[in-house]
Amino acid sequence: MSFKKISLAAVAALCLPAAQAFAVPSLSLIDNGGGSATLQVTLDAAGAIGAEISLEATGGLTLTAASIADAVAFDEANPGDNPFIAGSPVGGDAVGLDLTDIASGMVFASFGGPGTAAGTYNFLDLTYTGTGALDAEGYVAQLGVLGDLLTAPTLNIGGGLVGDTNDDGVVNTLDIDPFVQALTDPAGYDAIYPGIRVDRADTNFDLAVNTLDIDPFVALITGGAATAAPEPAATMLLLTGLVGLARGRRRC
Repeated sequence: MSFKKISLAAVAALCLPAAQAFAVPSLSLIDNGGGSATLQVTLDAAGAIGAEISLEATGGLTLTAASIADAVAFDEANPGDNPFIAGSPVGGDAVGLDLTDIASGMVFASFGGPGTAAGTYNFLDLTYTGTGALDAEGYVAQLGVLGDLLTAPTLNIGGGLVGDTNDDGVVNTLDIDPFVQALTDPAGYDAIYPGIRVDRADTNFDLAVNTLDIDPFVALITGGAATAAPEPAATMLLLTGLVGLARGRRRC
């Protein structure tokens, strides 16, 4: 990700006081599960702040929405140098939250606040689908000082073993009941295993969890080869068989 450093003149635009001491803030990305993540800004000193940060999703990760998480700490939209705009800053800066390129996995935000205590603040709330990596970098002006470029540790979302629907690190018959629940009761499955349903139960890799995933799932737990998608009646028989197999396994 390429990010252009904002000028010191931009610090004045953030309505920050004269520098009192040099503070070193930091950025972090948190996966909340259930298809949501949060970008956090940690401040190590009290005072007015300004944050200008870009985020980018890569791999199979798709960003679906973004919003300011803490509108009290970050209550003022500021102009900023959006690196995703061609020619920026000459070509045109963004003000506040720019979602123009969210479909391409890119989000930019520039906000400030009149004064906060030292601590960690939620800057952006994000929702996503799929799996992949999320990166964030940018600048935070604190105590009237514009620091160096900050980079959050890469957040890897999803992954794990396809077919491991009970999230125990292996694929076997213990995954059958959770797999059936992922197909028939997605909300119930998500409540038990937040954020992994598509990653683990989408065994034919079409980014959806449905009956087309049954044969590939059976192949994963039996070591056999996947066959053509079953007809609806055969699908119901197979689901019944999957549940029966799981229950029989528990009685052994």
